[in-house]
Amino acid sequence: MMWKEIKSEKDIELFMREVVSFHDSCIREIYYNSGTYVNKNRGMIINTNPTMYIRFDTQISERFIQFELELGKVDKFSMNIDLQFTLEIYSATFLKKDNWFYWYSDEYADKESVYMFRCQTVKWRILPDTN
Repeated sequence: MMWKEIKSEKDIELFMREVVSFHDSCIREIYYNSGTYVNKNRGMIINTNPTMYIRFDTQISERFIQFELELGKVDKFSMNIDLQFTLEIYSATFLKKDNWFYWYSDEYADKESVYMFRCQTVKWRILPDTN
């Protein structure tokens, strides 16, 4: 499926409607690429454009089960998991402020959220059902 870029508050609103505000969703997997690596001469190649991919499953959308976010220039990501509780997402907060995108896995939008990220670019796409 084609990537759709999220650039504005209106784009966020349309996306959140499409994914039903992440209600009854879960993170299926996360992939992080710093872009920094060591070459064959053992030289460190520095990159300051880290990218993260987060795949979600959702029970609520009637059009799809899986979707993915691509986060560009991600500089904050946290997981505050308590393994005594389940890991589904009931609702999420997604906003743009000062050229940064912020996403929190609940309506409180604070550092205590189970999942949180901050990045400069966001794309999303629907994935084919692989279950």
